[in-house]
Amino acid sequence: MSYNPNYNRNHRRGRNQKPRVPVTLIVVFVIVLGIVAAGGVLVYTLFFGDSHPEAEQAPEPNMTEMSFFDHPLNSNLVAGRMYAVINGEVITAHTAPTMIDGSLHLPADLLRAYVDRYIFWEENTSRLTITNASQVMRFYPMQTTYTINWQEQPLAHPIREIAGMAYMSADMAMERYPVTITHNADYNFIILDFSRYEQWVHTVIEITDENEDIEDPFDEESFIPLRFGNNNQYPIMARLHAGDRIVSFSAIPSLIFDEDGDIIETFHRVQAENGLVGYISTANLSSRQHIAAVPDAIERRPVTRAEEPVNFAWQMSNLNNPDAWVAPQGMNAISPTWFTFTTDMSGDIFSRARHDYVAWAHSQGMAVWPMIQDADPDMAFSSAISRAVLEDAYVRDHVINQLMGFIADFNLDGIQVDYEVVPEDMADHWIQFLRELSVPMRESGSVLSVAAKVPMPHNMFWNRTEIGLTVDYIIIMAYDEHWATIPTAGSVASFDFVADGVRGTINEVFSHQIILGLPTYARVWEEHMVDGQWQLLDNNVGGVAQRSFGMAGARNAIESRGGVFEWDYVTRQYYGEVEVIENGVEVRYRVWLADLRSTNEKLELVRRYNLAGVGFWQLGLELPGMWAEVYRHLND
Repeated sequence: MSYNPNYNRNHRRGRNQKPRVPVTLIVVFVIVLGIVAAGGVLVYTLFFGDSHPEAEQAPEPNMTEMSFFDHPLNSNLVAGRMYAVINGEVITAHTAPTMIDGSLHLPADLLRAYVDRYIFWEENTSRLTITNASQVMRFYPMQTTYTINWQEQPLAHPIREIAGMAYMSADMAMERYPVTITHNADYNFIILDFSRYEQWVHTVIEITDENEDIEDPFDEESFIPLRFGNNNQYPIMARLHAGDRIVSFSAIPSLIFDEDGDIIETFHRVQAENGLVGYISTANLSSRQHIAAVPDAIERRPVTRAEEPVNFAWQMSNLNNPDAWVAPQGMNAISPTWFTFTTDMSGDIFSRARHDYVAWAHSQGMAVWPMIQDADPDMAFSSAISRAVLEDAYVRDHVINQLMGFIADFNLDGIQVDYEVVPEDMADHWIQFLRELSVPMRESGSVLSVAAKVPMPHNMFWNRTEIGLTVDYIIIMAYDEHWATIPTAGSVASFDFVADGVRGTINEVFSHQIILGLPTYARVWEEHMVDGQWQLLDNNVGGVAQRSFGMAGARNAIESRGGVFEWDYVTRQYYGEVEVIENGVEVRYRVWLADLRSTNEKLELVRRYNLAGVGFWQLGLELPGMWAEVYRHLND
């Protein structure tokens, strides 16, 4: 109605109009009606359930079907490319498998990661090497023969090389390893099945009236959805049917809760026979068959165990004077620093070995384990040498052949490897060298040991676990806690530093393979007063002012200047310092002493942790009577 200013609101009222109901009565009626309605709802809820069942009902299942490769969860996958599927995971981090001449082949990097970590492919020499505790096997692309411990054998399935990567046929892999490999052409999945993984095998249950409220059929064909996620709102990636076999890799399903915290449905993450990995409602799975994992056998070089604790020392001199040769009481092995490398990076070994010394050491009851170092003939360590003798497969062969020749020529009992400046990017080559060396050394009955620094975050790439699986002994060089290039004076080997080194190594290596290496030397630190502060001076050769002395020399450096020593209960060593004026300059000398008492404290670690023995750097710096103390500790 349009607005009319002359309109009379009372115009429609007349005699025949009914009386108006009072407003108060209407309000009272509405309130009473509301109370009755609310009471009815409460009664219905108590006896019959939810008062609004349709409003809070779970949403209908998502019926959208989507290709596996089209879902955003798989945006990193490319349809048509081959992918390995292992233990419920689609593998994308390695080179793809491929078909070569109609035969399925798997790349070496994938095989190394999931089948055998001792498969070692070197593109620069086109050589694939597989090692175990007793064999070194070598393969070359397209060759119908290979070698086992340098003996040629026929090969039915030659390896191939494509774009710098080696490929092994699936047939060859299944012949050599406990793995089943199948190819699903629909999705181009290569499915690798290992006994090392725990599995639960299920059969998909046919939809019936009893469970169709769990998953209703979406068309005339009865099927069970395999979904992209762990609830029924995710799209369907595939249709499963009654009798299909699927595998789950966990006994624990994903749980779906309602608003009250009650479980309303569970889903299992499963792998279908075609390799698809998705989720299925637990209600659609049969009772499961549990297949226990069968761990891979760990192949270990049999440790050459000594009949008594190892008690050895490093001998640094060239031993040209037979009158200076000594055989300390109880010492049963000696490690002369005989082998280094020439500087031409060829892998040629510079040798100081002596036949007469070996014969003499044997006559004194000592095994001879010469040391080879990644150093030049002047005993200067070189990361360039380390890289050169590790990186190239044929240089490694050359080094190993020379060492085996020395063992035979000099009648050596073993070799100790002391590579101290291995570049981190050579970590795999370092382990490979030890594995390749360990096999011929085992065949010859020789002891293989490795000198290793105390475990620290910056040297964990050394992989002591693999070293322990490969060699007889690992020798902890539990010294140089503070050394020539460090800007702070301190102990060479405080008790906690040594103990932490033992415990850290035991975390990776069996204790009966560990030899504790201790120092017979100490550093005398020289500090000058500069602007009211004691400072270590630069020695102009990349370090600070300090000198290394044997046990007696270090003590004398303090006492001869009027200083005294006191026992330090923190480092468990005698500590001494003295301040003097030299050439008009205030000088302070400081020493944390290595002596019999501090050495005895550390020898208790050998007994406490049941270590294989002890070694000392180096022979000739010890105090008189030390070897008798060592022998007593090891044999009491």
